[in-house]
Amino acid sequence: MLDLAHVLEIFSAENIVRGSGMAAYLLLFSVVAGGMLLSIKLIPDRRRKGFLSYHRLLSLASIAMVVIHGAAFFIGKYDYLALTDVLLPFGAKHHTWEIAAGIIAVYTMVIIAISSVHFLMKALGWKKWRIAHSLAFPCYFLSLWHSAALAKHSHIIFLSFLYPATASVVIALALLQVWKALERRRAASGHITGGR
Repeated sequence: MLDLAHVLEIFSAENIVRGSGMAAYLLLFSVVAGGMLLSIKLIPDRRRKGFLSYHRLLSLASIAMVVIHGAAFFIGKYDYLALTDVLLPFGAKHHTWEIAAGIIAVYTMVIIAISSVHFLMKALGWKKWRIAHSLAFPCYFLSLWHSAALAKHSHIIFLSFLYPATASVVIALALLQVWKALERRRAASGHITGGR
């Protein structure tokens, strides 16, 4: 049976910081991979609408985990971080670049989420929305760097497998996306040439 001391240890600020950070990363990975599956059209048409709903829900859940991740620093005794260190890139004295990467990734996530609100998507138009949505790649890789670099200090063994595995999936999907785009371009140019 769990006693109060054990429960408080489980929900310590350090565990909340670490757990919410890992959850935010995994949710972001799911969002990016899911978006790529939609873009490549590997999701059947009859399932796209439902898949898109989950995609949006996971995006919001990822942002919620990021908020918990940032707020948890102020629950515990993280004397080396001030509010500006969590809100402004390159303000932190410790792990400056790694923390800055995470902060920039968060702001990028917010831009993508805001641009995907239905009425804003219409106002932006398809091309501008696609440009905003293409920020998902730098957002993911900044988040990956932030997470993997800071995970080295946690000594959690499975993380040394998690980050390369998830990055491999995103890279494989990106290569597939490029290949499919080249195939479409080749087919279109063959159609134009054949039509002459």
